[in-house]
Amino acid sequence: ATVGLEVALGPPHLVFSTPNLVDVFGVAQGSEAYSQPEIQVGDQLVAIDMDNVADAPPAEILRRLRGPENSVCSLKIRRGATPLIQGKAKNGASETFKVRTVRKKLAPPPAL
Repeated sequence: ATVGLEVALGPPHLVFSTPNLVDVFGVAQGSEAYSQPEIQVGDQLVAIDMDNVADAPPAEILRRLRGPENSVCSLKIRRGATPLIQGKAKNGASETFKVRTVRKKLAPPPAL
């Protein structure tokens, strides 16, 4: 099982899709009842379960995103962080926030 989040496997691990992301109550991101900050395309994944993964290799990212079905996964996300210049975004604005999600078995993509 994994979280419904697709990220670039090479640093800086930018989010490119959140197709099946759910909160700890199983509510999908984008739904009115979703209880967590929304992750957006272009956000940077910086930690998984409190372990820094900003410079982690692809295998480490995949290993940490996967886990037992229905297990809680805590993600630390940075928004406005690229391109980095001395730890700040070019525009000077950067925010970091946490999202708690649940790992789910994802259906395979439809055959083309």
